[in-house]
Amino acid sequence: MIFHNETFRAQQLESFQEVIPVAVLYCQPVVQNNQVADFRYIWGNRAALNMAALSPGEFSQMTMLQVFPSFVDTGVFSRYVQAWETGITQRFERQHPIGNGVKWVDVTVSKKYEGIIITALDITASKQAQLALEQQTQLLQTIVEHLPAGLALFHPVRNEADDITDFRYALTNPVNARTVGLSVEQLINRSILDIFPSAREQGSFGRLVDVLQTGIPKHYEAHYQADGLDLWVEGHLTRIGDGVLLTYLDNTPLQKQQQALREQADLLHQKNEQLHRINQALTRTNQRLQGFQAIERALLNQSLTEQGPEAAALLHVRELVPCEQLVVFRFNEATGLAQAESWLVGNEMATRTASGLPIHLFKVEPLLSGQSWLLDHLQPDFVGIPPELNLYKRGFRSLLVIPLFSQQQYIGAFVLLSHTPRFFTEEYCQIAGEVASQLAIVIYQQYLNERLQQHTEQLEQRVAERTRELGQLLALQNAILKNAGQAIISTDTQGVVLTANPAVEQVSGYRADELIGRHPQTRFDISEASVPILTYQAELPSAPPTFLIQPILQEQGYFQTECLIEGKGGKRVPVLLTTSTLQNEEGKITGYVGMATDISLLKEAEEKLKQKNRELNTFFVGALDMHCISDSQGNISKINQAFQVALGYTEAELMAIPFLHLLHPDEQKFVFQHLLTGILHRPVRNQINRFRKKDGTYRIIEWNAIGIDKLVYGSARDITQRKLAEDALRESEQRFREIAENVDEVFWIHSVEPFRLLYINPAYERVFGIVRQNALKDEHSFLDTILEEDRAATLVEFEKYRQGQEVTVQCRVKGTHQAIRWLLIRTFVMKDNQGMPVRYIGIANDITSQKEKELVLQQSLAREQELSKLKSQVVSTASHEFRTPLATIQTSVDLIHLYLEQPPETAKPAIKKYLEVIQQQVLNYTGLLSDMLTIGKIESGKVAFNPQWVDVLALCQQIIGSHFSHQPDGRTVRVSLVGPSSRAYLDEKLMTHVLVNLLSNAFKFSKANPGLTIRFEQQTLVIQVTDEGIGIPANELSSLFQTFFRASNTASIQGTGLGLVIARQFVELHGGTLTVESQETAGSTFTISLPIEPISPSSPPA
Repeated sequence: MIFHNETFRAQQLESFQEVIPVAVLYCQPVVQNNQVADFRYIWGNRAALNMAALSPGEFSQMTMLQVFPSFVDTGVFSRYVQAWETGITQRFERQHPIGNGVKWVDVTVSKKYEGIIITALDITASKQAQLALEQQTQLLQTIVEHLPAGLALFHPVRNEADDITDFRYALTNPVNARTVGLSVEQLINRSILDIFPSAREQGSFGRLVDVLQTGIPKHYEAHYQADGLDLWVEGHLTRIGDGVLLTYLDNTPLQKQQQALREQADLLHQKNEQLHRINQALTRTNQRLQGFQAIERALLNQSLTEQGPEAAALLHVRELVPCEQLVVFRFNEATGLAQAESWLVGNEMATRTASGLPIHLFKVEPLLSGQSWLLDHLQPDFVGIPPELNLYKRGFRSLLVIPLFSQQQYIGAFVLLSHTPRFFTEEYCQIAGEVASQLAIVIYQQYLNERLQQHTEQLEQRVAERTRELGQLLALQNAILKNAGQAIISTDTQGVVLTANPAVEQVSGYRADELIGRHPQTRFDISEASVPILTYQAELPSAPPTFLIQPILQEQGYFQTECLIEGKGGKRVPVLLTTSTLQNEEGKITGYVGMATDISLLKEAEEKLKQKNRELNTFFVGALDMHCISDSQGNISKINQAFQVALGYTEAELMAIPFLHLLHPDEQKFVFQHLLTGILHRPVRNQINRFRKKDGTYRIIEWNAIGIDKLVYGSARDITQRKLAEDALRESEQRFREIAENVDEVFWIHSVEPFRLLYINPAYERVFGIVRQNALKDEHSFLDTILEEDRAATLVEFEKYRQGQEVTVQCRVKGTHQAIRWLLIRTFVMKDNQGMPVRYIGIANDITSQKEKELVLQQSLAREQELSKLKSQVVSTASHEFRTPLATIQTSVDLIHLYLEQPPETAKPAIKKYLEVIQQQVLNYTGLLSDMLTIGKIESGKVAFNPQWVDVLALCQQIIGSHFSHQPDGRTVRVSLVGPSSRAYLDEKLMTHVLVNLLSNAFKFSKANPGLTIRFEQQTLVIQVTDEGIGIPANELSSLFQTFFRASNTASIQGTGLGLVIARQFVELHGGTLTVESQETAGSTFTISLPIEPISPSSPPA
C-alpha cells in the first residue's frame, strides 16, 4: 500500500471512518539526530479524530507529542518507538483522556511500511466489569480462605441401601488444611474416614450423621486425640442442603471479608431503593402536573360540564388524592349555611344544592387564620364535630378541611374525607391546598357573576319600566355603580365619560369624579401583541379620534374584547371590556356603557399554565428516561430522544411500529390481554419486559403507563445492567448467607452519622447473652457482660471506635454460659470511593482455646496475603485471555472489510491471511472456553469418569499420530517403553486430554524433540513427558498446579494456566498423581503415576 498517494489515502480514510468501529491511525516517525523524536499523523478514522479532539484538517498537520505531550512521561511514546525500531507488535492498555472524562483503551502498535499503525479499542466497560468481578471474587474467596476458624463442608457417601457410610470433603479452607496437615487441594473429595480413621470412636462421624438426618444444628466441645492429632475443638455443625457445614476456631479475616460483602450488598440494595423512590417521585410529579393542567382547564372553562367547573375539577383531583369523598362548600351569609356546591362520592359526581351546614362550624381556628384543619385519626366522640354528621359511624377516619379565601374574604371550604386513618400525607395536603386556591378564585368569580347577573336582570327590568319608574331606575343604577365589583363607565355618543362607579379606581387609578369628563382613546402597542390599550385623556384632541368600536356597536348593540387599561400612574391592567349602547324609546343611540372586569388573576393563571406546558415539554424531550405518548391501541404519536437512543430506532421508525411489536414475542400476548386492553382505566406500574432493539437484540425495560383523555402516557427506564447486577448480587448474597448465618463469630454494623447499631448476627445473643432486639435498643448493653477489670479499657477502645478509629482489644466476658471466656474484638471502617467512612464494623471471636496459637496464626498471615494476591492475578489473567482473541478477531474483520474494496488480485491473499488469523483465534477461544467449562465441571464434581481396560502403548501411539505427527518444524516425539506392555484400567478420554496437554506444553516451551517414556511396574503405570526447554523457576514450582497460574518466564508465550490444573484433576480421578521436576533453562519432566488395576478390583477382559 502506498500511503503517499493522496487520492488513495483520502479514499482509505473515508473507508476507515465508515467500517472500522475502533480508532485506527497511521503515523510516520520524525527522525532527528538518528533518533525518533516524534510521530506525525498521516491519517486516522473518525474514532481517532474524536479521541484526539481534532478536525481532519488539524489532524494531518499535527504530531503525536503536540497533541499528547504527556505520552513521554507516561511511557506511551517509548512503546511506539520500540514498535518502530524493533518491528515487534506492542500491545498494552492505558487510560486516555477524552473531553472531561477518562476512558480505558486497548492499544495495538504495529510497524507497517514506512510508519506504524495504531489501533485503540474502548475497553472502559470491560475494565469496569473486570473490576467488579475481581471485587466479588476476592470478597467471596476471602470469606472462605481468611476465616480464622476452621471450615469444612462434608457431603455424605451412601451405599445401595442409602445408608451413610462415609463423608467427603466438598469445601474447606487453609486453616482446616493446616490443622489436618494436608493442602486444600489434597483434602477436596477425600474421605473423612480415610483421613481420620478414629472418627467413629471419637464421635465426630456420629455427630455429622445426626445433624444431616435431623437438620438440628449442634454446638459441641471435644478433645480429639487420635490419628496423630491432639486438638481441643469447639465446633458448630449445621446441615446445608445434602451436606453438613463444620466451623471451629478463629476466623477474624474471613468475618471481615464477609461483613464487607454484606455491607456492599446492603449499600447496593439502598441505592436500588433510592432509584426506585426517585422514579416514583418523577412519576408522581408527572401525574401531578397532568392533574393540575386538567384542573386548571376545568376551572377556566365555565361550560366544561353540566355540573360546573368545580365538579369537573373534583373529578381530576380524585385522581391525585384518591380519597372517598370531596366536597366544595360555599358560604351563604344570608342563610347562614355553607352550601355544598359540588360533592364527589367515590367516582360519582352529584350536585347537592339543598345540602348545607351551619357556617359557624367552619368559623373556627385554624380555618379563620387561613390554615388547613387535618384530623388524621377520627374518634367517635371527637370534640368540634357535630354528632349529627355521624362521620365515624359512616366509616370515615381522616378529615381534611381547607378554607377558601379570595380577596381576603372567607367564602367557603374544601372538605376531603377518607375511610383510612392518617390517609392525608404531606403531598396530598399540598395538592389539596394548591387546588383549593384555584377553587377559591372560581367560587369568588361565580359569586361576582351571580351578583352581576342579578344586577343585570334588575337593570333590564328597570329599563323596560323606566317610563314609569325613572326615579327608581336612577337610584338603582347609582347603587349598582357604587357596589359593583366591575368598573362601570357611561359616555355620551362622543365618548366623553358621564358617570363612573367607585370600582373604576381599582383598574384605572382614577377616582370616579376624576374620570368624569375625560375622553377614552384606544391605541395599539407592538409589545403588547396587538391588544388594544385604553387610556383616558383630560382634553379632546383638535381632531377627534375615531371611535373604533362605534360601527360594531351601532350594528350589534354589544361588543366584548380583552384590552389593557393604562391608568393614572401608567400601570396597565388587563380587563375584559364589555360595551353596549344606550338607546331611547325610539331606539336612537344616546350613549354607551362599558363594564371592565379585572382579569389579572386569570392572565397570571394562563401564563402559569403556559410555563408549565413549556416545562413539561422540556422535561419530556430532554429527560434521561424513555417517554412516549400513544393511543389506546399502542400507536405511538410522540417519543423522546432517550427512547430512540435506547432502542436504536429513529423517531419515524418508532412511530411506524405498534408498541406491542417492540416486545419479545413470548410476552406480547400477556401484555395485550392483561395490560393494554384496559390501560385507559387501569394504569400500568413497574412492568418489566424485554424490548427489541433495531439490531435484533433485547433490552430489559421497566415501564409505567397511564391513560388520560383517550391517550396513553408512558415512561420507561433501561434496567438491563441493573437486572444483571441484581442476579449476580442475589447469587453472591445467597452464598454469603449460607456461611454467615452458621458461624459462631459475633459481628455487628454501626452507621456513621448518627452512630447507631444497624445489625448483629445470631451469635451475638449466644456469646453475650443479650437478646438481639434489646441489643439494638441499647448499644452499650454488651459492656455489662465484660469483667470489671477489663471493662474500663474496653470502654476506652469503644469510644475510639465511635470516633472512627480501627481498634483491637482482648477482654473477658461472662455470658449465658456462666463461664469466663476470652474474646478478641476488632473493628473496621468501611469507606467509599472518596475515602469517607460509611460504616463501622466490629467482629468478636472466642479465643479462649487459641491464645497460645497466636504466633502460628501470625506466621500464616503472610501466606494468606500471597494467596489473595494470586487470586487477583487469576481474575486478571482470565479477563485478559478472553478479551485477546476477540480483539484480534475484530481487528481482522475490520481489515477484511477494508480489503474487500481493493482489486481481487491484491485483496485475496490478505483476506485469506486474516481469515486464517480468525480461524486460529476461534480455535484458541474455543479451547479456552472448553478449559473453563472443564474447570467448572471439576469443581462441581460433574466430570464423567468411565474407566475401562485400555492398551496404553496403542493409546499413546494414536495420540502422537493424530496430534503431533505433522509439526511445522518437523519435530517428533521420542517414545521409549520400559517393561512389557500391558493394559491398564483407565478412562481413555480423560487420559488423552492429559497426554495431549503435557506433550503440547513440551513442544511449546522447548525447541528439541520431547520425550515420552512408558514404564510398567508391578502395580503401577508410570508415564513421563520430558522436554529440554525453558524450565520452571524453583520458587514457582509449588504454585504450578494452581488455577490460572503461569510461570514468570512464560509471559511471551500464549497460555491460560488451566491445562495443568485440569490434567492433575483427571489423573487424581484415577487415584493417581501428577508431579513435576524442573530446572530453569534446563527443561522439565512431568510424571504420571497410575494404578494398573482398578481401585475396586474386577477381572480384566479376556
